[in-house]
Amino acid sequence: MSLNHKTYLASLEEIQQCNSSLRRLVGDQADMPSIRTTRKTKLDTKKWESLRKLAESLHSTLEDGLSCNCGHCHMAHLRLESRHDLETLDVRFGVLFSIDAFPRPWHETEIRIVRAEPSRYVFSISQLKCFLTFMNYSPSTQLVRANSRVSWDNESDEPDDEDSELVSSSDNPRIDDLCRHLLKMKKEGGCIGFLDDSSNREYHIHHVYPPRTFGDDLSLNQLLSRKESEEVPSLLGRDKYELALILATSVLQLHNTPWLANQNWKEDVRFVRAKGKSSPFAYIQKRFDGSEQNGLASRRGSQSGPIRNSTIFALGVTLIELSLGRTLRYFQRPEDLGEDGEPNFLTDFSIAQRLIMEEVQEKEGARYANTVNRCINCIFDGIDPSLEDEQFRQAFYESAVVPLKEVRDDFVK
Repeated sequence: MSLNHKTYLASLEEIQQCNSSLRRLVGDQADMPSIRTTRKTKLDTKKWESLRKLAESLHSTLEDGLSCNCGHCHMAHLRLESRHDLETLDVRFGVLFSIDAFPRPWHETEIRIVRAEPSRYVFSISQLKCFLTFMNYSPSTQLVRANSRVSWDNESDEPDDEDSELVSSSDNPRIDDLCRHLLKMKKEGGCIGFLDDSSNREYHIHHVYPPRTFGDDLSLNQLLSRKESEEVPSLLGRDKYELALILATSVLQLHNTPWLANQNWKEDVRFVRAKGKSSPFAYIQKRFDGSEQNGLASRRGSQSGPIRNSTIFALGVTLIELSLGRTLRYFQRPEDLGEDGEPNFLTDFSIAQRLIMEEVQEKEGARYANTVNRCINCIFDGIDPSLEDEQFRQAFYESAVVPLKEVRDDFVK
């Protein structure tokens, strides 16, 4: 049986019309998954940007709270978390406090940030009286305290002339000297008080007891520089990919803050063993001794030469080191050095480029290697390679964080 030319053209036209109708019916639906993904990722980057601002204000508040004359250098270890699966903004930070003493005392805390009620920040009674007198209010009208609130009373009895601060319903005390409060902590859980800032935020510090961590901390450099004879735990399998994801999301949470200002990840990233868990908790260490300089140039993550964003480059280097289990300089060759035979600003870049092609891709596969390559060469959408730019931040999330999460998820399937 055969079709004549006229019937063939009519049938072909009918098929084309059916295809057009089908495209109209399902075209928008077919695009919905990608639209949903875009909306979800944009929501995630906004969430992390909010966390970044809170982390920056937390550092400033801790710096003020730890300004004392005890003679010790204070250290705070901020726990690194991916926060990838959170649907709502969680304004809680795990922080380990310690000082440069031996044996080193550890204080495990959880800091919860809340927006204070305006009444928490009103003036003291005597200050209000002075203000009202200046404004020519009737002296017969007095301010008194009633259930921790300000109320008006026309009675002639004078209130106590105390400068006690008016507080809201919370009974937690305000902390003036965090060092002293940490030393006085008892072996029990609960809130020891709160620090505050000029933006009406309160940082309630909860003592975690019994602690969820034990033992001393171990740096990433110690982990990577291990020798075969040393009994140092290594990061393998799930732990390796979990840390890679945590570090990538930490870039979104902590970029352009003092927590990542030095970008010395091998020393500042620390591990502390967790009770009841095979893998340790990861932290970023910060010293509060008044000597640290956080220049604007370093905080912006800019650098000359082929490195367009030094924070993302540092992440790429760390991803290589996690993959190969060694520091980058372990793979150094004479051709990676300058004309004087010494390392220069191109040395790490040269080593990283070679290792991506020769080692990482063969060991980890294309998805992990491509992510590393994007971080080393800063291959993301956007002209301005700054994480302060929303478009660039979104591209970093989609092209670095999402692939690392997929690698982690595929490994544990």
